[in-house]
Amino acid sequence: MNLPNDMTCSEDMLSQMIRDAGSTPTRIHLGATDTMLTRTLVIPAGADVELVDGTKYKDWFGDGRLNREDGFTGTMVHVEKGAKLTLSGTQGADMLIVSRGEWVPSSSPVVLVQGEMVLNDGSSISGARGLSGSNVGAVTVTNGGLLTMNGGEITDNWRRQDPGSTQYGAGNVAVSNGGKLVMNGGEITHGRGSATSGASYGEAGGIRVGEGGTAEINGGKISENQGWAGGILLMRWLWSPSLEELEKEKEAGFVNRARLVVNGGEISNNQAGFGGAAISLFGDTEATMNGGKIAGNSAPNGGGVNAMDTNVFGGAYPGDKKPGENQKAKLSDQEWGEYVPAAFTMNGGEIVNNTASNTGGGVNVVSNRVVLNAGLIEGNYAPQGGGVYVATATYTAHINNALLTENSSSYIGGGIWSCPTGSVKINMNKGVAVLADNKAKSFGDAIAHDNYGSAGSPE
Repeated sequence: MNLPNDMTCSEDMLSQMIRDAGSTPTRIHLGATDTMLTRTLVIPAGADVELVDGTKYKDWFGDGRLNREDGFTGTMVHVEKGAKLTLSGTQGADMLIVSRGEWVPSSSPVVLVQGEMVLNDGSSISGARGLSGSNVGAVTVTNGGLLTMNGGEITDNWRRQDPGSTQYGAGNVAVSNGGKLVMNGGEITHGRGSATSGASYGEAGGIRVGEGGTAEINGGKISENQGWAGGILLMRWLWSPSLEELEKEKEAGFVNRARLVVNGGEISNNQAGFGGAAISLFGDTEATMNGGKIAGNSAPNGGGVNAMDTNVFGGAYPGDKKPGENQKAKLSDQEWGEYVPAAFTMNGGEIVNNTASNTGGGVNVVSNRVVLNAGLIEGNYAPQGGGVYVATATYTAHINNALLTENSSSYIGGGIWSCPTGSVKINMNKGVAVLADNKAKSFGDAIAHDNYGSAGSPE
């Protein structure tokens, strides 16, 4: 559909064109001036709509925009189940959805995806402030929805900045309840959780994958996000489940587990106030890294990756532990991991130049389901365990075909440090290398496993 001669595309006109399109795939050029929304623009079930910039007048006015009118604080765009919306830039001009930041803060998602949404080059969703609610981000993908990023950007979206009262959401993208994100290109950047502190539980700056959500990263860049977790948070916290409840999860095929696959792309320069500045796994979650790069991220625990299965929590000194979420089920550490794994499997890719202020510059292991089959862990730093740190409660890291090199520690274990009650299984016949160029200030340049108090002799 072409623009009228007055160079505008009003809210009413745009809504009418979408209704008139019915189920016919339709491209709509926005006006050369902003389309101001005073209510939610609905893409109804059955529709297949592509919104592009006002190309006809791009030399005069530039990008096409959906903008938020003064006083409107609701969701700007709702893609209903069974509908499809595509955003594309054309011929040098961009297609933008702008939430107007501090001028019109909103607790609602900018875009709610329950159908299918595609972002192509030249598209952008930005400027949310004051987001709140569990599993809510500027772009919220839920109820079986699918968000595919081939290009474009989701950037500069913030949760409400009041740590402690706003929890379990994301600045940029939140995926849950059968929703899926497929990222082939583009950028997810400069998102903020409610605060970069340990008080804002479950808050991610970039992407939060919650209960029943899935993310697949094939390309693109996730960078400069910050929150309780930084780039990507997978979180499903089961509060003291019984064995019967866990068995029901198993019988259902663990359909509520949060899942991630990283095949490519870059996760870089994110910051976390708790752990896992690039990827954080908490509770009933699993992630597989087949390729891609995790670089330049920083957190207290797990500058690159933090995997925590919530079986127990750390105490006041190394090797100490406090009861976690396994009190009612009373399972062994290994049995708990079958139900609540916080599983991280590395089959390839790079974890390089990340920093932790406490433990695990590259990978922080508080799970029995961390397996490093292949890949490079290089140039990471932490006071304890520059490359890999294995925490308390007889947690075990499994290392097969990985290369750990040039990692450093200002205390113990430049390459690997295992707590007195933790352990590391290294399969030398499968080609693992922990090189002497890892450095620790106190001891254990390559590997350290100290004997604290009555913990007993290290294996």
